[in-house]
Amino acid sequence: MARLSAMMSVAQAGLIRLPSEQERLRPLERLATGLRIQRAGDDAAGLAIAERLTTTLRAQGVIGRGLNEAIGRVQQADDGLGRIAELLQQGRELALASASAHLDDSDRAGLQQGLRALIDQIDAIATGTRLFGHSLLSAPRTSGLTPTLDEVFGQTGRTLSLNSGLRPLAYLPAGMRNVQVEIDALGADDDLQVFTTDGRHVLGTGLHDIGWRGNGIGTAEQLEGQVMLRTLGFEAGARLEAGALLDGRSGFVDPGVPGGAPVSLMSTSLGGMTLGYSGDGDHHDGTPDDGQVSGPWRHEMLTIGEVTQPLLLMVTGAGRFEARASWSDAQAVDRAIDRSRLSVLLQADAGQPVQQMSLEVLPADSGSLGLSGVGLASREAAESSLTAFDRAIGRVGQYRGRFGALHGQLERALDLGASTLENLGAARGRLLDADMATELGTLTRQQVLAQAAQALQGQAAALPRQVLGLLLGG
Repeated sequence: MARLSAMMSVAQAGLIRLPSEQERLRPLERLATGLRIQRAGDDAAGLAIAERLTTTLRAQGVIGRGLNEAIGRVQQADDGLGRIAELLQQGRELALASASAHLDDSDRAGLQQGLRALIDQIDAIATGTRLFGHSLLSAPRTSGLTPTLDEVFGQTGRTLSLNSGLRPLAYLPAGMRNVQVEIDALGADDDLQVFTTDGRHVLGTGLHDIGWRGNGIGTAEQLEGQVMLRTLGFEAGARLEAGALLDGRSGFVDPGVPGGAPVSLMSTSLGGMTLGYSGDGDHHDGTPDDGQVSGPWRHEMLTIGEVTQPLLLMVTGAGRFEARASWSDAQAVDRAIDRSRLSVLLQADAGQPVQQMSLEVLPADSGSLGLSGVGLASREAAESSLTAFDRAIGRVGQYRGRFGALHGQLERALDLGASTLENLGAARGRLLDADMATELGTLTRQQVLAQAAQALQGQAAALPRQVLGLLLGG
């Protein structure tokens, strides 16, 4: 009987060690899905960590795509700068040719047309070099394509040889002080004009003047349609308002008095600022409004104590003039840049602050490069333009260097992101992925236990019959 009890105990022990239904299914689930954690109850802490890693992994995927897009933008911008640099070299060659003493006016006029085409191409490249709808070579700003006064002249007190026409010469932002602009028409009448950005004609000559008519402007509609454009710094929907115009016909004071003696200019007030104006000499030289001036009548001057609202300065005409400008406290022009479209994500780990980097906009249009006043109408103008092209070429070279550094920074960020992605994926795998060898071992062990238990149970059931047979047979 002692031997029988021992065998029964062995059988019972085998049955007790049999795994539960859930324990038997767990390795099968893990082997089927390849995941160690099927539900939160399997490993609550591990699942929480794995979820955070999953969040970071998915963010890294998005960051990688954004970095590739940013690299494409920078490469596109550098390619555009390369083309602009080539055009600048061509423009410099034209300036060198025009500076030759052997050319006459007709030759220089042809070179001027070629230069104008080059400038237009530079602007087209700067605004048209786009990737994903955005350019790093241009940014809308309140002055449009019109450069500020300090961008045109580079430094206060400088004299330039420029070309008159219908395009605003300079944008005067609010806050600029002690502004003084003097022009010498050099024979063909050129006239100072000042507008507010909403279309008010503050001072200058009315549309009756030869300077307007010679450029095909005779009505308010023509002026609004051809000049008062948003791309040139005017507000959308700007309309001509000339009711309070300080007209150049009202009087004239020669600002070019030898020795720099002070002169008493005509004046007008607007929005808390006072503007001084010499008037238009062409209406007071004995042959009014014939488009030609000489002697003291060819000079004009504009002064502003403090600019309290943005103004646009024009010099109308169809020739070359010399201009000298001085100012203080030049204010930067606001650029309407959508910073959200220029930001590149670098890191967005779960539960951590987002880290990002901004792509720099380096405007390379003709105005931003200081080419608004270049001209080849004379040898002097060509020499001045040569200096402007040298500065522009140097600036473009600096831009390309900065874009090159930015490209390298983005490439390194992309490489780091790829390494981070690999490491995070491995860490997540160690938490979530099932150990196939372990699970197969567990499954095999359970199967062996089950088979052993069944064998023991069979033996235990057969013992009483064997004992009974012995007793009956005995």
